[in-house]
Amino acid sequence: MPRYAVTSATVTQTTGLLRFTYFTAKSSTVRTNLNLYSGSTAAAATPSLVRAGVYSVDAATGDLTRVATIASDTSIFAAANTLYTRALEASWTPVAGARYAFALLVVTAATAPTQNGGVIGSTTLTSIAALSPRLAASLSSQSDLPTSATDASLTNQGVGIFLTAS
Repeated sequence: MPRYAVTSATVTQTTGLLRFTYFTAKSSTVRTNLNLYSGSTAAAATPSLVRAGVYSVDAATGDLTRVATIASDTSIFAAANTLYTRALEASWTPVAGARYAFALLVVTAATAPTQNGGVIGSTTLTSIAALSPRLAASLSSQSDLPTSATDASLTNQGVGIFLTAS
């Protein structure tokens, strides 16, 4: 059970690196907010973009399609160890049992903030996170949330970030 050993971690953002953390929806309850949690390091300066969203995962291909987002809000991550609740641009109703991925993108010229997350097995064993079903991935060189991403374009990650929908 290599993926059972999830430990707490601080995840340092990299400007332009879109991080995905996968999950299976437990219910089909309407969601209107995303909850983002800052880590112990706040943004060093106001980022130029902070966006988060939710992507559906195609069961056959693993490709991602954006289904919900928050507008860019550069006040997110201004303080350390803080919960930021932001309204989705449109409400979203997940399908119970379906796979989704939370997504977070920070674009900044200064030191990027940290988030709380979880190491999946080991940060050096990214292949563990990529086992089906995938747990964490990233897409580099992004300036905004793309509408979709192919599974082949993603890089496996050994750490996921904590986001929730409410």
